[in-house]
Amino acid sequence: MTRSIRIAAAVAATLSIGLIAGCGGSSTEAASSTSADSAMTKQQYVTQVNALCVEASARGKALTLPTDAASVDGFLIGQENIGKNIIEGIAALPAPADISTSVTTILDTYKAQLALITGARDKIASGSDPIPELQGIATAGKPLTVTANAAATAAGLTKCVD
Repeated sequence: MTRSIRIAAAVAATLSIGLIAGCGGSSTEAASSTSADSAMTKQQYVTQVNALCVEASARGKALTLPTDAASVDGFLIGQENIGKNIIEGIAALPAPADISTSVTTILDTYKAQLALITGARDKIASGSDPIPELQGIATAGKPLTVTANAAATAAGLTKCVD
């Protein structure tokens, strides 16, 4: 297998972690923000977060997949930006009490996925081979995606499920 094909395969596996297909600040703020001025109904919350997830998914699909080692960093920067935006967007919305635990789980897992991407970028910048780093994101990210998907399903955030 040529190196560029291996990079493409590793990138495809990285995409499977779900961060850029799903949602993403402080999980405490999102879960505990319940003042009368900022209270939302569950349906309002679900509608707004689902819209954030649809936007994140579209941005993820628009990323140019790297074809060589030199283009991996730009791809990961794009993933980081999408992840940061979704985390901040969800954290900014006051989660209704009946789904706040699920929202906290979603945010925590998205933050962990974002940390995987950032860590891989740092290692690649220090000279690590991008292929094992991308594969590491995919391997470590899969259980996080399962957790985030379960929490999103429980909260009714159907557009945030990968």
